[in-house]
Amino acid sequence: MYKVLIIDDEAMIRKGLRESVPWTDIECEVVGVASNGYDGLQAIDQWEPDIVVTDIKMPGYDGIQVAEHAIQTNPLAKVILLSGYSEFEYARKAIQLGVFHFMLKPTVYEEMKRVIADAVRNIKSEERRSRELAKFRSEFQQQLHMYRSIFLRKIILNGQSDSGAQASDDSLRLYEIPLERDFYLIVFKPDELDTFIDKEEEKQYWMTSITSSVEQYVSGRSSCYFVPLKDEWFSIVYVTEEEECREAITQICEEIQSLQLTHDMPLTLSFSISRRKPRLAHLNQAYLEAVDAIQHIFYMGAGSIIFHADVSQASDKEDGSVPYAYYSECSKLIIKALQVGDEERCQQELSDLYQSFTKNQERPGVVRAVSVEIAAQVLSFVVRGHIELDFNTREKLFNDIMLCETSEGCFKIIEDVVISMVREIYKQTKTRHKKVIEQIIGLLQEHYSQNISLEWLSDQVHLNSNYISRLIKKETKETFTDLLTNIRIEQAKKLLQNPLYKIYEISGMTGFEDSHYFSVKFKKITGISPSEYRDHYKELF
Repeated sequence: MYKVLIIDDEAMIRKGLRESVPWTDIECEVVGVASNGYDGLQAIDQWEPDIVVTDIKMPGYDGIQVAEHAIQTNPLAKVILLSGYSEFEYARKAIQLGVFHFMLKPTVYEEMKRVIADAVRNIKSEERRSRELAKFRSEFQQQLHMYRSIFLRKIILNGQSDSGAQASDDSLRLYEIPLERDFYLIVFKPDELDTFIDKEEEKQYWMTSITSSVEQYVSGRSSCYFVPLKDEWFSIVYVTEEEECREAITQICEEIQSLQLTHDMPLTLSFSISRRKPRLAHLNQAYLEAVDAIQHIFYMGAGSIIFHADVSQASDKEDGSVPYAYYSECSKLIIKALQVGDEERCQQELSDLYQSFTKNQERPGVVRAVSVEIAAQVLSFVVRGHIELDFNTREKLFNDIMLCETSEGCFKIIEDVVISMVREIYKQTKTRHKKVIEQIIGLLQEHYSQNISLEWLSDQVHLNSNYISRLIKKETKETFTDLLTNIRIEQAKKLLQNPLYKIYEISGMTGFEDSHYFSVKFKKITGISPSEYRDHYKELF
């Protein structure tokens, strides 16, 4: 039963409400009555009622003060205010407080019954939502590490979550990740897994063992979040406020390596660490850095702990080596050709880039890193161009690059995705250009008699006049002036078929400056003068 408290300074109203409303029928019981606001506050503290029916004007405290105290005591409490007259200021304050209902006296008991029943249904609904929310919070809290891991994994591998959005402050609060903290991404994997373990069942056993032991190790550290990535790749997001974390991160990596030794794992683990990043929105960038760094196992050996800052500085200092910036510029040229749908130039730039890898005998890590950079930029066009490509395909692309053992293999992977994308962009561009040209020709055919310029056309189609000029030339093989002139001549041919129009009139009707200029242009295009065209119309057609 829901507890009801009645507060009114008129004894008749208190008695009438208590005795005339069938409280048990609506799952309620009156636990107390009070004759003034002061006693009402004490009764609220004593009973903590679910429903309070109170007069507005009373000695001591008024109904608004009583309502405020009741809602503070029990946020789910429903307050019904009674008043002998309608006052806007009271009603406004009641709405601000969240009062359930405002009723005018004299009280109709049937109406009161209906309002109380509504209040009970409202309380039940809020109680149900509260229970469901509490249950969800409990279940979410129990599985928080799993949900957080999935959330971070999407951003690490894809640069965004399932919804397409980057890590917002609200998302970080939901997953209990500190805001405004710097972080490092630690990426690690077993060394030469396929070489030492060929049975899939055994491989899965050791992957599960690594997951379990590292998850347990990290669970005791508030600054670390363990995120399994794909296949045999794992990561730890290390959040920090410290300026220098190298020693602490190295210790974490060494302790995890030692942990695997205690489980008699027949493999070593190698780690790579990204540069320090200011926000989790940069997780994908950190991932690419860590992946680039871990490729240096090729010459640093299994079981290494590699900081990206170290290997990138070392690369810059190596005498005779090609700076990474050079390859990055080459990849930008490829993307520029991709943007305009130029397949031939894309093919040439790609070929030149991968030939330079072979010529310079570039390290596999650099080849893979540049390939990943190109792939990431190509995939950004997929998103911006609304081209369908599922997550598994994107994930497979990066995975194939990571596992590729040769520059030639990386070239083939990137060539396939780049050429496929450039053809799609070319097709979309051609379709878009065709629509613009159709719009332009339609405008010229409609307004050919007017004084038309590129600037006028630019205002109509909302494109730059220079761009329009180049587009017309590219798509029609004519200049803007030639296109407009040809349209005017075609219209003139139609008008010449009507003997009622004079030639000089047709000249003005088709937008030419004077009849002589019109005749010159007409003959140049058709081979005969306007008058000859008219005279021989029947023979010609």
